[in-house]
Order: sequence, then C-alpha cells, then structure tokens
Amino acid sequence: MRKGLFKSTTLFCTFDIRNLYTMLPQEEALNILIEFLNIHGYTKVKGIPLETIRLLASIVLKENVFVYGKKMYQQVLGGAMGSSFTLTLANIFMWKWQKELVRRQDMTGEYYGRYIDDVFMTWNKSENELKKVLDNANTWHPNIKLEYKIGKSLPFLDILLTNINGTLSTSVYHKPAAEPYVVPFISDHPRHVFENIVQTSLRRAIKYSSTFQLFNDERRYIKSTFLYNGYPSSFIDKIFRKFFSGYISSRSFLPFLDNEAQFLQMRIALSGQPSRQQSQVEMRIATLTTDNEHLIEELEKKQEATIQEKKKPNKFQNKLIIHYTHEKRFKTRKRDLHRIFQETFANTSILETKLIVGNRNQKSTMKELIRKRPRQAILKNKAKPSRLLKKQELRLADLFVFSLRDRLICFQLSQLTQLLNKLNYSKLQNEQWTYYYNLGMTEGIWSGRVSKKIANDNSMCYTYGRSKTLIEQRKQKYKQQFEQIQKDINEYMKQPLVLIDMGNVMNIINNFIHKDQYQLRVELQRRRTMLQFDAKEHRLVHDFYQLKPRQTEIHSAKIIWKATHDEQTMRHEIALFKNSFSSQTFPTSYTSPNIQLPQINQLLTQLVFQIQHTSPNELAIHTLAKAEQMAQSYGQIASNKTNQLLNTRCNHKSVTLFDTILTQIVNRQQNMIQRAQYDIEKIMLTLSSQHDLQLSNIDSL
Repeated sequence: MRKGLFKSTTLFCTFDIRNLYTMLPQEEALNILIEFLNIHGYTKVKGIPLETIRLLASIVLKENVFVYGKKMYQQVLGGAMGSSFTLTLANIFMWKWQKELVRRQDMTGEYYGRYIDDVFMTWNKSENELKKVLDNANTWHPNIKLEYKIGKSLPFLDILLTNINGTLSTSVYHKPAAEPYVVPFISDHPRHVFENIVQTSLRRAIKYSSTFQLFNDERRYIKSTFLYNGYPSSFIDKIFRKFFSGYISSRSFLPFLDNEAQFLQMRIALSGQPSRQQSQVEMRIATLTTDNEHLIEELEKKQEATIQEKKKPNKFQNKLIIHYTHEKRFKTRKRDLHRIFQETFANTSILETKLIVGNRNQKSTMKELIRKRPRQAILKNKAKPSRLLKKQELRLADLFVFSLRDRLICFQLSQLTQLLNKLNYSKLQNEQWTYYYNLGMTEGIWSGRVSKKIANDNSMCYTYGRSKTLIEQRKQKYKQQFEQIQKDINEYMKQPLVLIDMGNVMNIINNFIHKDQYQLRVELQRRRTMLQFDAKEHRLVHDFYQLKPRQTEIHSAKIIWKATHDEQTMRHEIALFKNSFSSQTFPTSYTSPNIQLPQINQLLTQLVFQIQHTSPNELAIHTLAKAEQMAQSYGQIASNKTNQLLNTRCNHKSVTLFDTILTQIVNRQQNMIQRAQYDIEKIMLTLSSQHDLQLSNIDSL
C-alpha cells in the first residue's frame, strides 16, 4: 500500500496445500532440512552436528507405525499428524517450494505471506494470468497440490480482507458453518480462564477491525455468543469495562468504547504491542550469525537472570500449605496432620519445610443437614419502612429522642430488641417444624426419595420432605431455644430498667419485628404448601405404577407429564420476564441479571443473531411471542397424546382399569399445573411487594 500498488482493481488470492503433512516426501524433506540449516549458517544446533540431526530427524519421521484391520503398517510418506517436528519440517519444506513464487512476487512488488500451508498474496494483473501462475505452480512437485480462491474479498485464517475501491477493509472472519460456542460458563475452569477468553475475543476484534462500525458489529457478536454460552450479563459487562478501562471514563454508563477516537487510540496501542513469542523470535533473528550458539546461550542466560531479579520474594517458598474442608468441631485435625508429617518424613531434609495447616470453605452442620433452606436475604432481619405503622413509628421516634439523653437506655433497647428478635425467629422455626411433624404423623409425609433416573423419566423431583428423626431433632431444638430465650427475657425484665413504659416499648419493637419477618413467614408458608404438592405428586406417580399399566400407557404418561412440565416451566419464565419487563427499564444486554431465565435468555440470544439492528423493546416482544408459541406447542403435545391414549380404550381388556389409569395420569397432570400456578403466584406476589417497597423508599427519600 505504501508503494501505491494497492488499487481498486487489486485482486486477492488465498490458497492452501492439500494434505501437506501426510504428503511430504521423507528423504527430500530431510535434505531440505539440512540445506536450510546450512544456508542460515548453522554447523551445529545446541552442540549437535548436522549429520546427527539428520539421523535423529529420520528416526522421528520414518519410524511411525500404526495398526489398522489387525495389521501393522509403517508410514513411508509424510509425517505423523500432531507431531511438532512434522509441523516444523513442513514449514521448512514450504520455504524451499515457494522460492520461485516469492521471486516473481518481489519482481512485481506484490505482497506474499504464508502461515505453514496457508498463503495470501495480492495481484494487479488479470485474473487469467494469476490462474496460469497458480496452475503452473501445481506442476512444480508431484506431492504439492494447491486449492486456491481469487477475489476482492477473501478470508485468510480468521480475518476477512476486502478491497473497497482501493481501500483495504479488515474484520474478524467467522466460517458460515461455525457454531457460536466457546467454553461454557458452567465448565469446571478457574475464573481467570473465562476472563481471558472474553478479553482475547475483544483484543482480536480491536486488532482486526479496520473501522469503528466493524468493531461494534463484532463486539455485539461477542457479547451475544457469551450470553448464548451461559455467561452472566453482569460478568460480561465487568470484563468489558475492565478491558476498556484505560480508554473510557470511569463515570461512563456504557462498558465499552462509544466513539471512533477512542477506538482508533486503542487500536494503535494494541497493534504496536508484539506478543511474548513474537518478541523472542525477533530477538533470536537479530542475533543470528555464522557462529551463533554462544550468543544465543548468553542471551538466554541474561533473560533468565533479568526474570529472576524482577521476581518478588516468595515468603511461602519453603512452606508447605495444606487446605482442607471439615467441621470446626474436629479440633485435633491440625495436630494429627502435623504428627503424621513428622513421623512420615523423620530424619529427612523435608522436615526443613514448614507445614501450615488451615481449613477453608467451612460449612456449618445446620447448612449441611437442612435442605431447601430459605434464601439468606429472607433470613436476615432488615428494618423496612411501612406506612401501616406510622403512628407507632412516631411514638417510637419520640421515645428514642427522649432515650438518647442517657446511653444506658440505648443499651437496654438494643439488648431487648435482640432478645425479642431471637424469640420471634425461634417461634417461627418451632411452628414450622411442628407443622412438618404433624403433617408427617397425619398424612405420612416423611422423607421420600426415588432414583434420579425415575425422577427424570417422570418429570418429578427425586426427593421431598424430611426424615422423622431430623424433624423431631429440629422441633426439639427450636422449642428449647424458644423457651430459653423466653426465660432470658423474663430475667432481663427483672433488672432495674430506666425506661418509663417498658410494656409499650416491647409492643412497638414486636410490631417492627413482626413486620420485618413478613417475607420469612410467607416463604415458610409457601414451603409448607409446596411440600404437600410434592408429596401428592410422588403418591400419584406411585399409585399409577401400582396399577401395572402397559408399556404404551407408561410411555404416553411420560410424554404427557414431560410436555406439561415443559409448558409450566416456560409459562413460569414468561410471567417473570413480563414482570421484569414491565417494572423496570430493560437492560441493554437483553437479559435480566437478577432473574434466572435460561430458556428466555436462549431465545433472546438466538433472536439477536437472527434479527439485527432492533431495539431491546422490540426484541423482548418477539421473545415473548416465541416463548408463548413454545408453551402452546408443549400443551398441544400433551393434549394430542391424551387423545391418542383415549382412542386405545376400546382395545383394552379391562375398560374399568383403563379408565382408572387414565384418571391417574390426568390427576397427576392437574397436580403439576396447580403446583406451578401456586408457585408463580407466590413469587409474583413477593416481587410485587418488593417493588412497592422500593417505591415507598423512593417516596420517603
């Protein structure tokens, strides 16, 4: 381009060598290897003579065997696929093969570039002349055959190059058949791996995109791809902001570049930064001479010394650190590990290493044993304003103003509030576990469990309820806790108190605590009802199989229940998505970070790829319509399967038994629908109350 040879008529040409690795002539490739070393002034490589290198290379290249059809074969052409030496040898072989083509390109001032077996070149003459040159190159060696493409817009590796009226345009190239998949976010990788994947994609987009518009298109594609692979929107935005932090304002609402000047500045900075491997290669090339071994070794020693100097002192270098997960009640664990360490490595130098033993990820016994606990946000007692207790709040405020005159009164109020809060919480827990116990005694709902395979086949949860022993333990625990706190309050009230109207103060505090624990009471009530639904569902499935239905009826029942489960799951997400969409401004990432909607998010991501240049509102409307269609299709599947099963009634030996089986299937289906409707009704009620509370907080501000 600097020579003025890039014109509007300039053509691009890319070609690759067909099966290069497996078509290398072995003896000829070895001869070219030695020729390459001689031309570049090597008499030895790492102290090894060239004759020895040729012999070793011959062993690596020729002594490859494989088994096929119970017969053993030896490779006589090419090298082993996946071998690093085969790649290096193929590179050197192409260095010899391309000499004539490079000479012709240099004579005309054209560009020629190669990456192993992929070649890119420019051409300013006619397309027919270029084809003649390439067809002629196809005859230079019987094993080397080209597959070429010619045009003004061609992909080369992962970049798309386009000649737009004499202006070179570049962008990231995605193969048409490529799926938008990266390492899933649920993959068991360290967190920094996911960050590096996002940053690498952004760095490539900056370097490859020649215009701000092309970069924005690629940025949207990157974000949609990561959303499609389960990456949270908040996580993606965080990495975006971190990557662009040096070029955007910290007060910027958008976590990416929003003008062309920022883009050009960042592109220039990134384009001028070579990778670590490129720096090493350039340094080696710069020090090459006829007798170059000692220079390279000295350079490597200097680099190693520089790295060692820059390293920070490691205070844990001579210490062995062991982390383990256990309950804190195992008090002798640390002492036992030290004793085993001393006995095992007695009279050895290993004892000079200091052993540090500690535990992490410690979980309490309560968290380990209690399943389906309420969310932590519900368990925390946070004071929330309410308009219903305005008068009592004013009275308490007056009381506080009066009480602040004496620190002792404040201390007494704090102690009393803590005791009353613990008392109310223990009372709620005691009532909950008493309910579980009474329900288990009257209806036999104790711990129920089936295999995960049966649960998946019948669209049900594999466990529900709790064991009788655990319920009795928890019931007794909270009962004793409640009684003990009640005693503590009585003892506390016997102390000389400076408050004037202690009974009135207790009523006001209790009202506050009762209001604050409202969400917890709602959640506990929801869990009671859901337990009954789950128990009834397991009982209905059990009774269905006790009727010994035929395989066709079992198969139909599974399809009906699966379709009903999918329909209710989709309607659950639709309701949450509608609520989120109507109550708040829809986020620019097209996904709500606070609500988990896997199917809705997947539909959103797919529509982002299909419908480009559309607003978030329009995209949400399309998504809701698509989700509604899917829910209706699931319902239609269940209805059609029920009708098909009903048509086989006349073929059944016992019509009465068939009617009973069908009734059992329908009853279980209705229970699934009622369970799902109840669940979403309670969730929507909770979301609505939270929204009203936020509005009330805003009004109070």
